[in-house]
Amino acid sequence: EGGFHIWGDCGDGPVRVNKGNQSAHMNDWTTLDQAVAWVRDTSRDGAVAKQPFFLYQGMNIVHPPYVTDEGHLARIPREKVTAPAWPAFDDPKIHPCDLQASMKKGCARHDLSLNTTDHKVSVRTVYYAMIAEFDDMVGEYMRAVDDMGLTDRTIFIVSSDHGDMQMEHMQYYKMVAYEASTHVPLVIAGPGIGHHEVQTLTSLVDLLPTFVELAGAASPPR
Repeated sequence: EGGFHIWGDCGDGPVRVNKGNQSAHMNDWTTLDQAVAWVRDTSRDGAVAKQPFFLYQGMNIVHPPYVTDEGHLARIPREKVTAPAWPAFDDPKIHPCDLQASMKKGCARHDLSLNTTDHKVSVRTVYYAMIAEFDDMVGEYMRAVDDMGLTDRTIFIVSSDHGDMQMEHMQYYKMVAYEASTHVPLVIAGPGIGHHEVQTLTSLVDLLPTFVELAGAASPPR
């Protein structure tokens, strides 16, 4: 197709809102429910008896396709969501790499009304609603840990493997070297960790040695 429409529909097709509180991310919730049940398990096989314990969940939420439910969408004030302006696709100021990425992601198609404020705001609003649901999921873990009296020996680490262009530079999703695509959150909270921000450059490769140090284990040989 001449470089068009290889990686998606510029967020157009996948945007969907389920009725009521019917989550569009039940696989994540199912995994979470199983993990939380282990945290609350008071047998010798549960988290309470483990010293230390390690629990990890890689979630699919906050990721295209852009799908949510009416309950989480209602938390996002759509009127406050902005839409980045796009230049004309034949503008000579557009970097060739930007144009190629837009074409591959289906954003440069003239047969779809993609360069509209409504479409861009819809993508962003649903994305923020997914973040709100992700926040609920993290909250379930925190509540279970606290209910079981494990807060004073539990450290939470929340991060992601990539960001999202959010319709900036005429594209969505990841796979480009812009900060919106590559910059991810990294939150570490727990006993002995003061409330502060680290301004130095960090990377996800720093997490494994951090886990090892926090667990009091010996570092693997280089």
